[in-house]
Order: sequence, then C-alpha cells, then structure tokens
Amino acid sequence: MGYLIMNFINNIVITLTAFSIWYLIGLGPVVVLLTGRHKQKAFLLAPLLGMCLLTLVGFFELSVLLIPLTPKLNVCILGFFSLMLCLSLRSSTYQIVKYSIQKPLKWFWMLPFVYLLVFAWLFHTSGYQLLVGSSDQLLYCLDAKQILEEMNTGSINDLPIPRYDHYVHDIGARLVPYAKAFRRGADIMLATTKSLIGLSYQEAFPVLVSCSILTLGLALGFLGRTFLRFSILTSLILQLVFLSGFYLFLIHVQGSLALILGIAPSLVTLAMLVRVARAPSWRWQLLTAITMAAYFSIYSEPVPINIFFPSALIVMWQLNHGWPRFISALQRVVFVYLLVFIAAPYAAYSIYSRIIDNLHPVIVSVMEYHFTAGVGAKEFFSVPLDSTFQQWTLASVILGAISYYDSSSFNAHTAVFIASSKWLSPIVFFTFCGIALVGLFKNKTSIARVYAIPLIIWPLVTLIMANAEDGLRFARSLHYSMPFAMIGLVAITNRYFCFTKKTSVLQVGFTTVGKIVLTVFICTNIYTVTRTINYLASHDVYNDPLIPRFDERNIAWVKLKNELSISALHESPVLLSGFHDTIRPSMIVSNIPSLSHVIGDSILSFWPIYTSLHYQPVWSEYNTRLSKEEFDLALRRENEHWTKNMVSSLIGRSEQAVVPVGNGYPKEWLSTKDIYASRMARFTNIGDVYYRNDYSVILPNSITSDSKKDVLGHYRMLLKSGSVDIKAQYDKPSQLTLIFDGNMNDVELKIGDNLFKAQPIKENPGLNKLLVTVQPEDKFKLSLLVNKAVKLREIKWEPIS
Repeated sequence: MGYLIMNFINNIVITLTAFSIWYLIGLGPVVVLLTGRHKQKAFLLAPLLGMCLLTLVGFFELSVLLIPLTPKLNVCILGFFSLMLCLSLRSSTYQIVKYSIQKPLKWFWMLPFVYLLVFAWLFHTSGYQLLVGSSDQLLYCLDAKQILEEMNTGSINDLPIPRYDHYVHDIGARLVPYAKAFRRGADIMLATTKSLIGLSYQEAFPVLVSCSILTLGLALGFLGRTFLRFSILTSLILQLVFLSGFYLFLIHVQGSLALILGIAPSLVTLAMLVRVARAPSWRWQLLTAITMAAYFSIYSEPVPINIFFPSALIVMWQLNHGWPRFISALQRVVFVYLLVFIAAPYAAYSIYSRIIDNLHPVIVSVMEYHFTAGVGAKEFFSVPLDSTFQQWTLASVILGAISYYDSSSFNAHTAVFIASSKWLSPIVFFTFCGIALVGLFKNKTSIARVYAIPLIIWPLVTLIMANAEDGLRFARSLHYSMPFAMIGLVAITNRYFCFTKKTSVLQVGFTTVGKIVLTVFICTNIYTVTRTINYLASHDVYNDPLIPRFDERNIAWVKLKNELSISALHESPVLLSGFHDTIRPSMIVSNIPSLSHVIGDSILSFWPIYTSLHYQPVWSEYNTRLSKEEFDLALRRENEHWTKNMVSSLIGRSEQAVVPVGNGYPKEWLSTKDIYASRMARFTNIGDVYYRNDYSVILPNSITSDSKKDVLGHYRMLLKSGSVDIKAQYDKPSQLTLIFDGNMNDVELKIGDNLFKAQPIKENPGLNKLLVTVQPEDKFKLSLLVNKAVKLREIKWEPIS
C-alpha cells in the first residue's frame, strides 16, 4: 500500500513539474501582451502560451535552422526571458498572482487539480505508461526519439530513408519527423517533455496528455470569462463538461496526441481573431499569431474549417460597420497570418498539403453521387443514415454513452442496444449538435457565433464521409465537432442566452431542455469515465484483454527484449507472424528498435505494409541537412541492400519468431519444420517467442532416423526404446504430445513407474496421439517404450495456462 501511495504522489509531482515549466515560460509574455482588465486573468493563459512557445522554437530549430532539438536550452532561454519580463513588471505580476489565489477566479484551479488527482490515480499501480488503443501512440514515441536523438545531428541514423529490414520501425520514425508536409508540433512537445522529466518516451506520453488537459482546463476558464461572458459558475460548468468528458479520455487512449494538444490553441485563436478584427492592438495581434502558429504546427488537418473559413467571415462581418472598418480588420488579420507564416513556414506548407489530400475524397464523393448518379441533396444526405455504415456507433462513444475500455455488463448491454439501433447514434449526435448550435447562435457574444461555424460544417462532413464510406475522415469529423458542441451546450445555461428582449415560452422551454441535456451529458460521461478508469486501474500488462500496455522499462517488455537478444547476437531478423492487428507488432518493434525484423505472410495478408516500398522518397519533400547528391546516394545504397534481402530471404534467415499467445508455430517456417517441439518462451498477454533451431524436447539420435518427408509432411522413424530429453526450463505442469503413424499400442510413454498409452485421432485415421501432463519433478523420468518402429510425425511441448 505504501508503494502505491508513493507511486501516486510521484505521478502528481512529475506532471506538476512539467506543467510548472509551461506556466513559468508563458507567464512573462502573457503579462506583457494582455491588456487592461484581461491582465488579471493572465494566469489562466500562461501555460497555453508556454506550450505554444516551446512548440514554435522547437519547430523552428528542426525545420528552418536544421539544427538538433535542444529542449533544455530552449527552456532555460525562454524561462529567463519570461522571468525578466515578470521582474520588469513586478506590480502587474504581483497583482496577477494575488488575483489568482484570492479572487473568485481561484476556483478555476479546482477542477484541473481534481482531474490531475484522477489521472495520477489511474497510473498509480505501475506508473505512467502507454495505454495503446491504436498504433498512433507508438509512432509518436518513435518520432520523438528520432527527433531528440538523431535528427539534424549528422549521425548514420539521421536519414529520411527507411531501412527495409527495419521497415515497421522506420516507416514512421524515419519519414514523419523530416516530412515537410507533416505537422510535427506534438512530436516536438513529446521529445521536449521526455527530455525535461527524464522518463522514457512511453512514460512521457501520458504526462504530456495530462499537462495538455490541465492547460485546456485553465484556457476554458479564460474563454468563458473573457470572451463568452460566462459567469463564474457557467465557466466552471464549461470546465466540468470538458474535463469530465469521455471524449478526452478516448482520444488519449486512441493516441490522438495532436488533437489533444490542439484543442486549447484552436479555441483561443478563434476568440482572439474576433478581438483583433474589432480593434487595433499589436499585443493582441502578437498573442494571436503565437497561438495560431502553434496550432498550425501541432494539427493542420482541421485548420481550413476551424480557422481559415471563420477568419474570412470575421473580417466580412466588419462590412456591417462600413468599408473602412472592413479594410482595417483585413489588414490586421492579414498581418497576423504573415507573422504565422514567418514563425512556422513548414506548418503552413503542411496545411496546404492536407487541404489537397482531404478535399479530394470529399469532391469525388459529391461528384459521384450528385452529378454522375443524378442524386439530389435530399437523397445524398439520407444515404448515410439509412445505410449499414457501422462506424456511426463511434458517435455514441464520443458522446460518452459507452466505452471501448470497460468490461462491465452495463457497458456490454448498452453497446449491444446502440449497435442494434442503427438510427440511434446519428440521431443523438445531430440532436446534440443542433441544441448546441442554437445555444451558440442565441448567445449575445460574437465569439459564440464564430464557434458555430465549425459546428455547422463538421457534422455535414460526417454525412459526406459516411456516404463515401471513408471511416478515417468520418471519425475525425466527429472528433472535430465535439469541442464546439460542448461549448454550445454550456452556452444555453448562460445569462447572456436569449431569444428576444422579453422572456418567451420558447426561450424558457428550450433553456430547460438544454439544461436537461447538459445534466444528462455530464452525468453519463462521469459514469462512463469512472467505469473505464476502474477497469484500467484493475488490470495491467499481463491480464488486460481489451487494451495493451507498453513501456520499455516494464519488466515484461524488458524480458521480451532480452529473449530476442539472440537474434541480435546472430545478426538474424526477428519474424513477426500470426497477429491479426497492427498494434502488437508495432509494440514489439518499438521494444526492439535496433533489431532487424520482417513481417510474415500471415500479417501481410491484411497489412500490406511492403507495398509502400514502391514509393521512393524524394529529397525535396523532406527537411534534411543532406544534399540531394548525398540523399540519392543513401537511397540507392538502401535499395541495393533491399534487393539482396527480400522478404523471403529475411524470413529464411530468421531464427526467432514472435506470435500471439497460443497461436502455435509460425506458418512461415512450416516448410522447414522438424518434428521436435521448438523451444518457446511465453510472455503473457504479449506473445510467444518460438525458436527455429532450438527445441524443447528431443530424442537421442540412436533411437530415431534423420528427418524425412512424405506426402503428409516431415517425420522421423522411431526405431527403438529410449529416453526423452526435456530441454525446456519450466516450473509448472506442461503437456507433452507425440503424434505417430501405425498402431496405437506400438509406442508407450513411461514416467517413473507410470505407463501411458496413445489414443487414435478420430479426425485423422491412421494417426495416434499420446498426450501426458509432465510435472517439473518428472523432467528426468521420461522414456519411450517402442514395440514396433513407427513414423513419428510431431512432438509438442506446451505449458498449461
């Protein structure tokens, strides 16, 4: 118990340490840039600005200066700069600190702190680690490692070219960090967090998530009080809706790190754009440019709808106040964008690339249905709702009705009910968005109506993507809708919400319905999160059937790495075989990054990762210090290496294979398999390691013939009686199985004084199976009694679970 309490406290200290760094870095600039009465609320925005500055400095180092990332130096410089600003404005800084702990705004610390306690408790049994709901988390960790340890260092691994015998590892780690078209802000922040707190990359991931959500909680308080004109109570409800929502928990487990980090800067940037368009202020322009540039660097996919389109409408609205106001607003907003493009040029390029990638399927879907098939708008939008598009159930998960990570009977029955009612999820989702939309439109503040723009567009995109059966973009559109929908739902409860100047029955009725929906939403999400956290906290890497856990320092993964060190010693690749998902192969590869590996045919049948080998990296697409000649030479060298080490050759050289627990001998080796049971090491809930040329059980050469083959496969002639040599190390009962041709009485197994006979196999006439349970103390007491020579087909040795 004492160890668990210390672990819990340690988790809190680690997160607060990282969060304090963000806070201190951002405090000085916020004190300077916020003006008037807003300066008193600077403490709510300080951690967000600290995160943004760390992101931008790191991105600038890697992509523009092409130098190695220096997180500790960046923190020292930014921290010193912030300290000097605070000292130069001592009175303002003192007032901010005083206001944050004495005035009503002190309550905005409460819910983030409660969230921190819950989050720390979630990991109190075994410390921070990855809860792997998809392979995205693993890719972020690999990218961060490449960025921090190799990128722009000039080392032999500082290459945007994947090694083909390390392909699963390198397809992410060696391409994404260098790609100009990829936003890298989240990877940079993960590398920075790892460097500052000294943990592994996998441990730093949840720490970064926790800091991001704490930052979001405070930023929501700033938005509520400053821009949305919420009361203290309503602003606290806004914090509660986000911090208690299953939505944030879901995208954490799914590995959407960029989405988590991007929520706060996207919401704040939109609000500040309204302020910039209305009145001239270089301070607000600079503050907006910092948050916008960081958002572009972190998450580029939703930028066109979340930022570009609302920006244009914000400027256009100024036409209501005359042409001069419009020109002035346009100049100020354009200046902000100019600063953004200067601060993060490659982030801007990433947005351009993403627009092209994402618009194409949307346009194709609309063209195919509307023009080619002659389908009108009404029919077009009715198709997804009336189809069997199974991913609509994701809407119920995002809304917190059910959890992917909960084995309770309540969750199971709810999930079955929702899945069986195909109309339920889309109806609830669009009703939720519709109520929120009315809440935003009927709020008196301009920023609420700006938030309504993405909330109109993203649900429409979900319909288009459902029609096109594009599951990836469909899921993203659902995710992008949620922050704006949650703000709209809370806006209904605010005193600035009104239909007319006079209270009407419609206003009262709609407000009542909105409050009921809000209450149900909060209660449902708290219950779902509670169930999920209880489930996750009561399981670990050994016994969780729903969600894999990964940390390279965990004893289970350390043992697996040590087991596979034989492949490194013999310079042979590790074969990955038999898995039916991409998560565990990615986890295993992440655990052995220095070992060569190869994917077997059983995985390639659904994960054709080697098909991308036909794509040849182009020098102009990557941020690299290599010249074009050096790049082309390295690429040519790697291609030559690959032609000599094709998949079949790598499989042929492999001596160890990792397969799912209980999957059995890898099928890629069956053509060369001997009859003896290969040595196998079991790593519970991770996989089994099989040895190709090392056996758990063998028979003396004096009683068997050499290996032969007939139409039924490999066999050895069992010629006479003799001992059975158990090579496996075991401390629990195991099963020994012999399969042979002939009469079932031709072979008997003796353990001490006990004699065991074979039984015929009904499914395979002519074959017999001799099955016995061997206790650890009987290891040297086994012998075979052979009455007549038989064809011995197989010897199996399997631990009893």
